[in-house]
Amino acid sequence: MGKVIERVSLFLLLSSMAQANFIINPSFESGSSSWKLTGNLAVEPWADCDLPNLADNNPDGDFGIALYGWINGGNGVLSQDISGASVHTGTVYVLSGSFHREPGFDPTFYELAIEWLDSGSNVIGRASNNLIGKGTAGVTPTSPLEWSIFNVTGTAPVGTTSIRTMVAFSGTSDVGGLQAARIDNVSLRFLTDDFTYSTNSGGKLT
Repeated sequence: MGKVIERVSLFLLLSSMAQANFIINPSFESGSSSWKLTGNLAVEPWADCDLPNLADNNPDGDFGIALYGWINGGNGVLSQDISGASVHTGTVYVLSGSFHREPGFDPTFYELAIEWLDSGSNVIGRASNNLIGKGTAGVTPTSPLEWSIFNVTGTAPVGTTSIRTMVAFSGTSDVGGLQAARIDNVSLRFLTDDFTYSTNSGGKLT
């Protein structure tokens, strides 16, 4: 009987948290607080995605993350580790965000990823989405047609005690012109059957 109650309680907990965003400071309105930024990227007001019908249909704030693609040999990592009550092994998570890239942003490596960490902070699994060449490159970030929502899903394996969410890029070069990329409205949630994000084109980009 105890196991049944335990399972029911866990089900109710997961159900109540299904729509919760486990990312802290998801739209960077508190600067880089709760995030780790390394390399050629920073919080910038000109990287904000303040448009309807993008991540969570809830545009928020005045800041976003800018990736500086005009640096020869440039690279960077944006990451946040999630731990505690938000971590449940065997549960499927989805990491997503709003992305924009200018025509000259052309790294050799660019991905959105989830890493599963054990109690010793060792990576015991990962899931990733290769973003090279994805989305519409543009020079007008105020246009919803130039933003895309990308996501990656993965199941937390046994032994997971924390979840690392990250965007990483490397291998940029100064080719001239506009070469930045932008990230905003990041979310990490439980994957549910009704998971969908509407975009300007009415579909879901992955």
